Amino acid sequence: MRTIYLHIGTWKTGTTTIQNTLHLNRRTLLDHGLNYPDIGANHTFLASSFLERPLEHNIAKSRQLTEESLLEWHAISKQKFEASVTQVPTTMVSSEFLLDLSIGGLRDLKSYLEVFFDEIVVITYLRNPIDHVTSAVNEQVKQGHYGIPEACQIHKKLNEYHKLENWINVFGLDSCVLKPFARDRFIKHDLLTDLLSVIFDENIPHLKTLGKEANASLSFEALLIADSLIRVAPNFFDRPANSRLLRQISGSKYILPRDVQKAAIDSATPFLDKYNSRYKFDFKLEISNTDKVQNKKLWGQKTIDSFAMLLNDLMLSCSMTQPRDIKGLRLKAIEAVRSNNSAEAELLFEIAIEGSQDFKDYRDYSIFLQEKGDYQKAMDMCQVAVDLRPDRPWLKKLMQSIINDATG
Repeated sequence: MRTIYLHIGTWKTGTTTIQNTLHLNRRTLLDHGLNYPDIGANHTFLASSFLERPLEHNIAKSRQLTEESLLEWHAISKQKFEASVTQVPTTMVSSEFLLDLSIGGLRDLKSYLEVFFDEIVVITYLRNPIDHVTSAVNEQVKQGHYGIPEACQIHKKLNEYHKLENWINVFGLDSCVLKPFARDRFIKHDLLTDLLSVIFDENIPHLKTLGKEANASLSFEALLIADSLIRVAPNFFDRPANSRLLRQISGSKYILPRDVQKAAIDSATPFLDKYNSRYKFDFKLEISNTDKVQNKKLWGQKTIDSFAMLLNDLMLSCSMTQPRDIKGLRLKAIEAVRSNNSAEAELLFEIAIEGSQDFKDYRDYSIFLQEKGDYQKAMDMCQVAVDLRPDRPWLKKLMQSIINDATG
């Protein structure tokens, strides 16, 4: 009896934490009879393989894939996946991008998986709709994708619930496990324990973690500046180091406008009414008072725009005055580290790795991030270095050192 568990999100429900932790502990999980395929922490290949227009999706765009390289990636990844599922009877894959599949794509996915598995179980976490929309709006603005009004209009519809219905229609409600994303509802108040309880009746394996991830949400004040930057200087978001500066602007918590909160509740209620009888979500759907924060004019629009332009000019000036050769940037970054100028060092490293194929840029950046305590990104940078120079055993020792620091 072979079983596969498909963890499909939803978005903003700890998916990155789940994927990174399961990938980090894949050998331990294998010892306990669970295969988490070693094809990246996020199994985007499976989602991409069954999208109707995969080249137009963010998966292919982020990897800068051509049609030929996309098909080659699909083929190689599926071959690795199919080889791995023969090891043990139970497999889990995880990708929030699976939620984007159409009805046709889901049917094709189901037919594909039924060749290898006798049972398919779908696991989904749902968050309180107001919290979900709040987090989604913050993320979209922080990444420079949409301004606050546009992000609110898009996410208040809670399209994730409609996409989940497609999964239920194709795989059946009996094959779906829907769980609330709420710490007080997690088994032992732990997300990973709660997830694995679906698979293990007892003796849930103890997993190493990368430590508590910092809250990456922007303050209300920073969100206003980001919203302005999207309009007056959209290229600001081209460099991740620039966006991270926004997180250093402290202030009050962002709260959705009352009309958006109400729209989110209205969008979610029909689905939650349907699911509650079986899964007992029992979310408190109460509209928060925004008079003290959201409706208060902290600054005028001219002031907000001036902050945005000042920040953009500062970062543009910094990047333009740096040496443009990659080697020079890396060495400059190391000098900044030695001078205890962490912010400048991080910016220089970020610029250095743009399009770089030199493993030393990624190696030194991973060492910097390890010392800073940003273990997940340190592992990501080190993995690129390993991919570029797999013949260097020291890089693999560095990766193990980062893992050891991360897991205590």
